[in-house]
Amino acid sequence: MGELLDVARASPTPPDWELLDDEDADEQRVFARVFSPEEVAEILVKARTQDVTIVDLRGVGEMRFTDYFVVATARSDRHLMASAGAVVYSLKQRCMEVVPGKAPTVEGDVGSKWVCVDAGSIVAHVFLGDEARDHFDLEGLWYGLGAPIVRIEQPETIHTIDTMRLESEG
Repeated sequence: MGELLDVARASPTPPDWELLDDEDADEQRVFARVFSPEEVAEILVKARTQDVTIVDLRGVGEMRFTDYFVVATARSDRHLMASAGAVVYSLKQRCMEVVPGKAPTVEGDVGSKWVCVDAGSIVAHVFLGDEARDHFDLEGLWYGLGAPIVRIEQPETIHTIDTMRLESEG
């Protein structure tokens, strides 16, 4: 957890990350009326990600930039980008913009270990493998601050060449 805070403190803060007043925060959360965190989790389950969880941030301190995290683990680079892309595609099917002029997109590059989709009230985080997810430990960080965590029931893993290769390397 300390490493995550160190990284956050060392990172330059982009101008659009400034604290929102209550009116701006409500406007940013328009997807709450369009998608529930359970629906975003279901998209990630259907994309065959693993260990999908929902972190409810609504009652945690001064949390102002989102209401929920949906966290999942992908098993290959292609799976990582395809899973995040599935969330973006589904969001765009229902609502073209998060706020006027801002459509949801995948944040993170091909080859990265972590991508996210910021949909205002819900931020989906997809990690490449357990090592990347354990390194940042978003669930542990927010659970330690009192955020409820819901683990989503998933069907048995279907093995592919990518998952078998990853398991043999690990």
